[in-house]
Amino acid sequence: MVATKTNAPNATSPSLQELDEIWVGNAVVPESIIGCVHDLITEVAQRQPDALAVCAWDGDFTYAQLSTLSDHVAHHICEIGIPPRSPITLLFPKSRWTCVAMLGIIKAGCAAIALDSTHPDARIRSIISHAQPKAMICCATTRKRASRLGDLPFLQLDDSLLEIADTVKQQTIALPVVSSRDIVYISFTS
Repeated sequence: MVATKTNAPNATSPSLQELDEIWVGNAVVPESIIGCVHDLITEVAQRQPDALAVCAWDGDFTYAQLSTLSDHVAHHICEIGIPPRSPITLLFPKSRWTCVAMLGIIKAGCAAIALDSTHPDARIRSIISHAQPKAMICCATTRKRASRLGDLPFLQLDDSLLEIADTVKQQTIALPVVSSRDIVYISFTS
């Protein structure tokens, strides 16, 4: 953690005691983990399937649910022919489905780009133009808008996926092998 002086009103520099606390709290550097985030989440899902993984305003998901739903998204991405290492945008208000979408994108070997649904269409089109995503994942409330933002295949995530994911049999397409060096997330700042 780095303490910096800001230009915000009433901003003060950290005291010497606060700086000492920052240095003490960051004195031990955790051991690096060489692996992929989706593999770590899968391990937790296998050890603690009923543990809470996502807690959001619109509902919760256990690790087992998160794993199953994101697998479904990842397989769908592969089945529609999106190649690994492709960028895929998400257009959601903050929701439990954002986590499912991001994890599914990562499992498919692609890179997630979260679009802020509060931004104007011009800003979102600019990001889409620059990033050249191969697909978009949206929800019921953003589906119409997503279809106006670009000519991309899109997948809508909502509670209906809960029913579909439970009935899906063995997937026919294997998910790609993802390297810890692959890009998983791309962020555009203003």
